[in-house]
Amino acid sequence: MFTSHQLAELAFGHLDTAEDRLRTLTTLGLLDRFRPRRDTGSAPYHYVLGPLGAAVLAAEQAVSVAELGYRRAATLAIAHHRRLPELVRGNGFFAALAGYARRQADAELAL
Repeated sequence: MFTSHQLAELAFGHLDTAEDRLRTLTTLGLLDRFRPRRDTGSAPYHYVLGPLGAAVLAAEQAVSVAELGYRRAATLAIAHHRRLPELVRGNGFFAALAGYARRQADAELAL
């Protein structure tokens, strides 16, 4: 699960470009998205793997979607997970590192 801002950091030069592409991927069923409820203001969209995205990932790994362990309801349940803010912060940290490495010629992420 990544927010639109985190995905922009990871793979795009601008948030508008990221949001446009993410809308397309959501429309195609590759991704699902949700906005967590906030008492004030609005949250960015949060993106998770969609049904078609799971099918593509399973095909790439030569397994079935069931063998992959994907269940749409379970994936979307993260929207109500009590630790969602912690997950967002953790993913944000790593997205920021990856984004920095992507933009700096002398930086890289080592596995």
